[in-house]
Amino acid sequence: MKAISLVLCMVLLMVMPCIVDAKDYSEKIGPYEVSFKLPDEIASTIEVNKTITRGETLDGTPYNMYSIGLPLVGWIEVRDFNRTWELDLDKMTETMKGLGKGNGYTCSSAHRIIDDREGVISYCFGSERYTTYYEFAYQQDNHTTVEGRLYLDWEATLPFLKSLHVREL
Repeated sequence: MKAISLVLCMVLLMVMPCIVDAKDYSEKIGPYEVSFKLPDEIASTIEVNKTITRGETLDGTPYNMYSIGLPLVGWIEVRDFNRTWELDLDKMTETMKGLGKGNGYTCSSAHRIIDDREGVISYCFGSERYTTYYEFAYQQDNHTTVEGRLYLDWEATLPFLKSLHVREL
């Protein structure tokens, strides 16, 4: 029994560094810096894509959208509105669930602290056509929201969310 425990401990000691190794990203886009971590095995395979676009909400409020694309991993969008804007987390939760359901997913959601702010995260799974994903959103300040989607397992998503930080330069 002690031999099995010893072997198990040795295997865990060899595997643990692989689990916790992560690459820090700090991407500047527009007037923002977006920082986050991805596991080394994922980070070594992606190339960050950045785009800046202008958009308008249904009620006519214009915004600038700063997008960071992480091919095969997901995306992050920072929306900067030209006036005070409030993200309703309950409505966002319902929107995330509705969009997931429309694509054949079952989604569960929870409020969660992201970047030291109250946010929401949805886990969407079970679609026969698409892969499982986590979607998140939070309000950065009175005119900025942050949203994103990750096609990672929870063990990679959680460190990403814990390390995510957006700041205006």
